[in-house]
Amino acid sequence: MNILETAKKQFSNIARIKIDVPEWETEIYCRGISIEEMSAVQNSGEAYYDRVIATVIVKAEDAEGKKIFKKADAYDLKNKVDAKIISRIYEEISNIPSINRQKKESKKTKT
Repeated sequence: MNILETAKKQFSNIARIKIDVPEWETEIYCRGISIEEMSAVQNSGEAYYDRVIATVIVKAEDAEGKKIFKKADAYDLKNKVDAKIISRIYEEISNIPSINRQKKESKKTKT
């Protein structure tokens, strides 16, 4: 297996995380971020919270893996949704561990 195939396999093996959002009576799911997704976030605006909202829009999925939000939802997410909840979701998305880190953590748990 060449390096690119190994890299693609590693990325596809990053575990999908579940974020509980009891205030919205739902769970949000997501997995690691790609360069393309990072680029979309970076191009979303200069302001920090523009990038926070863009990250949530780009990464948040339902249980079936479908995107929850659209780019057109940015205004409502910025102006009509609790900032603390958006920030918490963003923090969870930003802290998705790599597959190697997950393996190390699971080994620690098993011993």
